Amino acid sequence: MIKMRGRPAWWMVILVFVLAVSTVNVADARDGKEIQTKPTYSIKKVAGKYDTSFRKNGRIFYSVKTKKKPVVKFVSTRKLTAEMIEHRKSKAIIYVEIDNGTVLNRKKDGIDEMGYYVCYKRVRGIRKGSKILSYFVYDPNNNYIDGIEGRCDYVIRK
Repeated sequence: MIKMRGRPAWWMVILVFVLAVSTVNVADARDGKEIQTKPTYSIKKVAGKYDTSFRKNGRIFYSVKTKKKPVVKFVSTRKLTAEMIEHRKSKAIIYVEIDNGTVLNRKKDGIDEMGYYVCYKRVRGIRKGSKILSYFVYDPNNNYIDGIEGRCDYVIRK
């Protein structure tokens, strides 16, 4: 253990931790409010079907009705497999893909962490180099591999 003036330097470890935590909170705050970086969802039974609604900042961006009560699973792009997507209907699973991307140019073309193209034309206030956290919601009523029905984006860094 490092000693300064005969005392252990444990206080330095605590000071570094407190500074790191407070820096993260300041970076994540906008106008004194925490930035929400994950959509919320609710499942309600209406007329014999389950209505699942996904919200971003209180506004619904995707809603779907299913016969069975769905299970919502948030999965990163790296861990989501074609087999998972192709067998979701029979299991009543709503997959939400979590994707980190970077804007490449002024046309708002982007690339995700796996090297795939992502279009950010609908995202406001971004520029080349911006970091975007995207959520893609797959339709639980079919097994199409490209069955993304809902999407929301969060600007992590402009």
